[in-house]
Amino acid sequence: MVYVDAAIYAQLWEDLYDKKLKPDRSIALFLRALDIPGIGPQDSSNSMVYGIWDVQTNHATVFAEAGDYQPFYVKRSADEGF
Repeated sequence: MVYVDAAIYAQLWEDLYDKKLKPDRSIALFLRALDIPGIGPQDSSNSMVYGIWDVQTNHATVFAEAGDYQPFYVKRSADEGF
């Protein structure tokens, strides 16, 4: 099931189900807006933060894309207790 913002036709949330139609994962997509001179805040496509929650294992993952002209970093494991 996909939830779409009617004003900008952007996907904001997904609910995924397994083969037995039990909830499997929920994915939230947080769009990044840019302030365009003379227009105002606008969606910056393909620049967002993702939050993925595996309902069946109770595990969450967050992914944030680097900002414009910023380096992209990857950390394969979080610090203990994080």
